[in-house]
Amino acid sequence: MIELTPEQQYRAEALFEQVLDIDPESRRSYLDSSGSEPAVRAEVESLLSFHPDACRRLDTPVVPPEALLQAVDELVFHEATARPEELDPKSIGPYHIVGRIGEGGMGTVYLAEQEKPLRRRVAVKLIKLGMDTRTVLARFDAERQALALMNHP
Repeated sequence: MIELTPEQQYRAEALFEQVLDIDPESRRSYLDSSGSEPAVRAEVESLLSFHPDACRRLDTPVVPPEALLQAVDELVFHEATARPEELDPKSIGPYHIVGRIGEGGMGTVYLAEQEKPLRRRVAVKLIKLGMDTRTVLARFDAERQALALMNHP
């Protein structure tokens, strides 16, 4: 992956926003006529590949199905036996939960800390029970990958 300068990153993000407003079939010709440098165009094309419009071509989630099933089973058991104040998890996989950031239609987002393989703060989105359809999981994965590519605090 090519490391972009802050100016290139800004141009790539601006071009990406413009391209999203264009019909998917017309995007390539728009990019051709944009005059953007190859690194910026490559970044935009990479971001587009993870955009939710592209997730229709995803056949399987990145997370193995057995890991998803185990996580759902643990959460169902936890919610069935916990008091309301205990419903927020203490950890999710390798992430220690610091606190709740927000909640929406798809699930709850937590601020978490990761210790390994590197120490960092991350946002972890936990999908609500019943939202684990193939389409929702593909959209969730596309969102995850697009956010992971962004150079944003």
